[in-house]
Amino acid sequence: MKLLLFIALVAATEAFNYTLVVQTHPDAEHARSKGKFYLSAINYHGDLVDFGRFTDSPREAGDTTIYNLSSEVDLGRIGCFTIRTKSKDKWLFGKACISSETDAGFCYENGDDMFISRDTAVDGDNGVLAMLMCAPPLTKAEVKEMGL
Repeated sequence: MKLLLFIALVAATEAFNYTLVVQTHPDAEHARSKGKFYLSAINYHGDLVDFGRFTDSPREAGDTTIYNLSSEVDLGRIGCFTIRTKSKDKWLFGKACISSETDAGFCYENGDDMFISRDTAVDGDNGVLAMLMCAPPLTKAEVKEMGL
């Protein structure tokens, strides 16, 4: 009985590791930010993990930063991730990649140079509150394999 309880406690506290790699845009005039930004990810079954605030330091133009995150939830294959803000200090990133210990993940390139900012005014930052970045479409074989 004690062994079963111990196994249950270990299983309940198991953490799955995720990695977010973000390259801040090289344009120094628009890339710097000290704002607070938040991350969430969703899998193909609709399960969502909210990692909360992931930024901990100012970002400078051209910086590549690796954020190591964990969750008790293993999303398996990551379908999309969201970066959002509550800050008026805009941030322009060039590329963001997400992966986990169970998924090689994917990368998103911010080709439209969209700012993340609470200031969405056209005559202000002209930012977006959040960006949803999704993996490329699955093949029919992948859909079948995943039981979707």
